[in-house]
Amino acid sequence: SVPELVHAIDWAIDRKIQLVNMSLGTRNRLRAPELGPVIERAFKAGTIVISAHQHDGAIWYPGALPGVVGVIADIDQPRDQLGLIELPRGTAVVASPYPRPIPGVPVEQNLHGISFAVANATGGIARLMNETGIAQSSDSIIDLVRSRI
Repeated sequence: SVPELVHAIDWAIDRKIQLVNMSLGTRNRLRAPELGPVIERAFKAGTIVISAHQHDGAIWYPGALPGVVGVIADIDQPRDQLGLIELPRGTAVVASPYPRPIPGVPVEQNLHGISFAVANATGGIARLMNETGIAQSSDSIIDLVRSRI
């Protein structure tokens, strides 16, 4: 539920967690006003929320809100690389929707989806942050990804 999402993000803020991987959310835009204040609190605290922005043509929240690193899955995106896409609502990170390969299983038959894309984006962003020490906001994350493309 949205109140549980808000509670979880507040929990991360209270514990000074840098990155929050949210492989979930809501397509109900009427819930966005409930999520906006906690995203603002996260932004002010330096907690970066990474969440699905769009999937199968639907906009997802909180991933489409300002201050969130939104993610879009792309089956053509290499799993070990991140991309960017400019959208009407801002820039989103593009990530592979596939998990690590399973020996003997063709990639297209493996589990896949937006949750894996968000996880891949979060892992890639964590690596970039570790390498550079840069990451204070969703905008700085986008700039960091852009500098590596």
